[in-house]
Amino acid sequence: MAHIRYIFLLIIIITGSYIFMSPAISYRLIPQKRNALLTSFLSDTQKNNLLDSQRYWEFREFYSPGTFVFKKDYSISPDQMPKSLKTHFSVLKTQTRLRPYLTFHSAKIDSFDALLSKKIDLTKAYLDKKYLIKNKSLILLDAGNYYSLLSITSSENIKKANGFFEDKGTPRIPQDEYYLTVAVIQK
Repeated sequence: MAHIRYIFLLIIIITGSYIFMSPAISYRLIPQKRNALLTSFLSDTQKNNLLDSQRYWEFREFYSPGTFVFKKDYSISPDQMPKSLKTHFSVLKTQTRLRPYLTFHSAKIDSFDALLSKKIDLTKAYLDKKYLIKNKSLILLDAGNYYSLLSITSSENIKKANGFFEDKGTPRIPQDEYYLTVAVIQK
């Protein structure tokens, strides 16, 4: 009988350790860890004054896992985007031609990724907002109960962040285009 208790206790310890050690699970179950992840991500982004694309993809995956829609032909329309992103899309499309190819939706993050035909100055697209970061290629807005993150980077930087462009059936990012990330992150 004592032997069964030890086995049961061992199972509980192993399960508990897995929950607390596995980022994907612990960030979902422990709100303090999720909030610490958000704070760390925002702090690093502010300190470096740039968005590390790879860190962003990891943050998005662990902070609030969700679903992707990926279109190899860059054909995602605004109607296919989460409602929280449509305003950003409308503002940005007046500045340049957008070719959205990826959307992400979860309980706490909505985002879209697009190619831009030319690099634009984000500071001209967004005026009179509460900025945490404001430069030509990165904006972080604090809108009260959510953050809006907008970043423009080169095609080389995005290739480091994800594997979508490694797939043989996926068109390569043209060298003369830029990569845009727009995310709405619930606090």
